Amino acid sequence: MHLTLRDIDRLRETDVLVAAKVNRISRSTLDFATLLDHARRSRWALNVLDIGADLTTPAGEIFAPIVAVIAQYERRLIGQRTRDALAIRRAAGVQLGTVHRIPDPIVTRILTAHTAGDGLTTIARALTADGVPTARGGTPWQASTVQAVIRRADTTAAVRDPIRAQMHTAKPDVGAHQDRHATHHLPP
Repeated sequence: MHLTLRDIDRLRETDVLVAAKVNRISRSTLDFATLLDHARRSRWALNVLDIGADLTTPAGEIFAPIVAVIAQYERRLIGQRTRDALAIRRAAGVQLGTVHRIPDPIVTRILTAHTAGDGLTTIARALTADGVPTARGGTPWQASTVQAVIRRADTTAAVRDPIRAQMHTAKPDVGAHQDRHATHHLPP
């Protein structure tokens, strides 16, 4: 059950809020201090079982914020270790996240339709109408899914052949196009 402080205050019969661990209440020192202050002003107690201290006493009041600081520090360490581990995996070339593979013939169909000028929604509707499963095996197709397939194909092409990909995605120079077709009149 998820209760907010307003819910607890509305009950008016609340004597104590019990939590198994400090980090289940908050991993922010400021949030924990705010909660302790709110409990004291609203005349209900906060009992955190892993501390084993009565937070309504002066000793408990001084001990609880120390534990909250440690919980916040632990949260930051976990975050840093996770970021470091992911960076190492990325540097090693490991694909992170869920890989949803769309068969090459479907990717080709999407790219061909897009190149021919079909819009994302039109392509998505055609795939859905033909019963083509998405990467996760379901239907219907969404325009955003079609767009992701196109972007992924462009990214893959850029990795495989950066020069061809650059030529494929380069914007035409309008001025150069006009110069090529301009007629030059020489004086008589």
